[in-house]
Amino acid sequence: MNVDVVRGGTKANVIPDYARAVVDVRVANAGEKERIELCFQQIAQRTHVSGVRVEVQGGIHRPPMVPSELTLGLWEQIVEIGTRLGQEMTLIATGGGSDGNFTSALGVPTIDGLGPRGGSAHSQDEFLDLESINPTVALICEICKVAAEGNLG
Repeated sequence: MNVDVVRGGTKANVIPDYARAVVDVRVANAGEKERIELCFQQIAQRTHVSGVRVEVQGGIHRPPMVPSELTLGLWEQIVEIGTRLGQEMTLIATGGGSDGNFTSALGVPTIDGLGPRGGSAHSQDEFLDLESINPTVALICEICKVAAEGNLG
């Protein structure tokens, strides 16, 4: 959960007529989605400050990306390919949001995040490890070759 944008007021020492916060939430499973959405609704229901109204809008709009057995099987094949190329392969969950959340929820084997290495995503310090580009391209090419031969998935 991350509070992305906060707005309100006009200047210091003046009680603002409104305040607004935009919160980005990612969940690991459907149960967490329901729990978090209920918590936000309860914020509005449990706020009892005279003259203050709390309104909660929106919700979590992407299903969690939970790896299926088919996804894990596909990942094992990709690990074999990467290992043959001398690459260290590690499965991680980042809690991110992509179109892969939707395909995964439909039961389609989904691997996300096979791009070059980097860090500090979505910040002013975000970076790309240039040394990782060529190995990543080689991995993707080999994955495509294996898939084209009908030996993937």
